[in-house]
Amino acid sequence: MSKKSEKDESKKKDQPHGMSREEYTAWVRQGIGNVIASNEIKPREVISSGSICLDRILGIGGFPKGAIVELWGIAGSGKSTIAITTAIEAQKNKKTVIYIDAEHSFDNEYAKYLGLDFDRFIRHSTDNMGNFSAENIMNITKQALLSPDIELVIIDSLPALIPRKTLEEMEEDIDESGRSFPLLPGILSRWLPKFMQITAYENKLLLVINQVRANTNAGWSVFAPPFIRPCGKALEHATKILLQLMPSKAISEGQKNIGRWVRVKIDKSKVAKSQEGEFPLIQGEGIDIVREVEMLAKEFKIFGEQDGKYTYRDQVIGKTIAGLRGFARNNPTLFEELIMEIRNAE
Repeated sequence: MSKKSEKDESKKKDQPHGMSREEYTAWVRQGIGNVIASNEIKPREVISSGSICLDRILGIGGFPKGAIVELWGIAGSGKSTIAITTAIEAQKNKKTVIYIDAEHSFDNEYAKYLGLDFDRFIRHSTDNMGNFSAENIMNITKQALLSPDIELVIIDSLPALIPRKTLEEMEEDIDESGRSFPLLPGILSRWLPKFMQITAYENKLLLVINQVRANTNAGWSVFAPPFIRPCGKALEHATKILLQLMPSKAISEGQKNIGRWVRVKIDKSKVAKSQEGEFPLIQGEGIDIVREVEMLAKEFKIFGEQDGKYTYRDQVIGKTIAGLRGFARNNPTLFEELIMEIRNAE
């Protein structure tokens, strides 16, 4: 054996952890952890939000599976509507959706009108007996995410969850000065790392709705935000997408306001470039897909024009939103093709 070979053999003996890539992978897969080789990485799967505009703003065509996503905003900004329309899209994969209604505000009739399939939908509602404390809700969420038949879990909303100890204090009528310090941030800090692991490994989506609170520490500062997100910082770090919804300008037909545009701001995204935009929300009817199509088809110059009217595939549409609604009603297949062309437009 040459001196060089003897030196190499001696060096290997001195490095007990000097394993090849194949040996290292086999060692880890014996139960220590999970290794994903670069050639094993699968394309990212998404669940549409139900809004063409919002899917484009998200940058990947919807909410990513294998992730925790947070929606936050003031009351009436469309958070629950987006949760329901996302649930409807998830059901198209023949999967069940879990909806934890901590606010007791879920409207069955509205959800049915939007198209929710109640045969693939399980709603949990809290009670006042401590049976659905924040800790129990966390355990329900964990079990739901581990189920192979469930693709999406929605928590509406996070600040409405009440820790077990707080419920006990309410029952005992403890004086305010003796109450425990807010416990929910600590509960989330313990559970969210586990949810991050499960969502990633099981390829599930956990959609969490958060509220806002007035920023009482802002004082007279013009730089401090007027609103803050409650429940601590743990959720912000655990999310792959942090989405803020804000009501914007009104949508009118004649003299009547029928809805509003909702301003979307992506505060954090680990999957695409952060963007801003708007989608139309009609009171009692949900997202106005036809209005979205009108705006985006004009933006991407997909419509043709004939005698001063818009056309698509030689079909005359007209110049008004009413004309496009008639086109969608009379040509559903062609309208779906128009939507797909918009989704694929760059």
